[in-house]
Amino acid sequence: MSAVDPYFSPGEVAGLVLVVIAAFMSGVAVAMVLVYLGFSIFQQTWSLSGHTHFYFLNLMVAEFVQAMGGMMTAEWVREHRVLEGMSCNAQAVFKQLGDVGVALTSMSIAIHTFLNIVLKVSLPPFVAPCVIGTTWTIAILFVAIPAGVHSGQYYGDTGYWCWIRDEFDGERIGLEYLWLYLAAFVSLICYACIAATVKGYDVRSFLGANRAPHVPSAYKPDRVNRRRINQMAMQMLFYPAIYTITVFPIAVVRWTAFAGHQVPPGATIFSSFIFSLSGFLNVLLFGFTRRGLIPYPSQAKSKTKSSFASPGMATNLLTTDSASVYSQTTYMERYSYASSYPGFKVEDAPPLPALPAQAAFNERPKSMGEFREVSLVSNPRPNVAYPGSYWI
Repeated sequence: MSAVDPYFSPGEVAGLVLVVIAAFMSGVAVAMVLVYLGFSIFQQTWSLSGHTHFYFLNLMVAEFVQAMGGMMTAEWVREHRVLEGMSCNAQAVFKQLGDVGVALTSMSIAIHTFLNIVLKVSLPPFVAPCVIGTTWTIAILFVAIPAGVHSGQYYGDTGYWCWIRDEFDGERIGLEYLWLYLAAFVSLICYACIAATVKGYDVRSFLGANRAPHVPSAYKPDRVNRRRINQMAMQMLFYPAIYTITVFPIAVVRWTAFAGHQVPPGATIFSSFIFSLSGFLNVLLFGFTRRGLIPYPSQAKSKTKSSFASPGMATNLLTTDSASVYSQTTYMERYSYASSYPGFKVEDAPPLPALPAQAAFNERPKSMGEFREVSLVSNPRPNVAYPGSYWI
């Protein structure tokens, strides 16, 4: 599209159709997850029982807002040009709110998982709602303050859609792109440390934190378990990889434009297409790697509330009693945390919750190894016992 001709060329229209399709895919995928979670809450098969439940739900909401901004490009495809007005301003607001919301929530999930696994820090229950409230407060202020200061001049036609006008490059960087880049960087560092911890490296000591005392364990992973541990470690790297893949192309395009160079229309549209797939890719990523976040039909039938135990730790126990599964999972998590602090004594541990298939293990465990053996005995399949707290 040239400065003289405000109408899109046939090639530009075709490219923008792909952008709308990508945003539509993300919007539908996220909406299906939100509806399903709402239905699961109504059926009492899913609840906001952990930090990551809150963060995941908030991420889906932010992804939906972001997808709405992308889908509104369909109006410009129909008109073959961008028309400024209320629809234009609405799209710009949706895009900025969604972009900042997704970035801050993704970064929150990465930091929480890092604290939980690497530093073994258990945060109070109120932290997640407070973080989410802060996230949306920041996002709304990023929109409201500059839009009020530059009334009627802040949002407008930026070529193929509506967003912050070209003359406000400082606001573009400081109020949006900086947070996208920061989220990608923080996620990469956090998940790299998490992957190393899952592999067995003492990242905690490397970072200068107090080293947890050694707890004797009879558990030694066999080849199958090592493979599962390696798979879990690899999954940790999927999160920054997916986020970087969606953000990197548009970052290159924007910085090229900021530097005063001409950006080909195809590059701009392609980067927006990849960025618009963010919601769809995140649904796939979390659905396959954090299966405790989305209740599956087998869980719904047994009415077992989803927990953050790994598939081999709680969901495979030989019991359908949801309270027993939840109580043992919670017990193991608290026992793991308690054993990480100096002065911990095994005899101070509370009694092991009784399970139908564990009548022989009602007495208190004498070591962390014994506790892990209880999990192994109740589950014939090979079991990755560390780190269970990843799913919290």
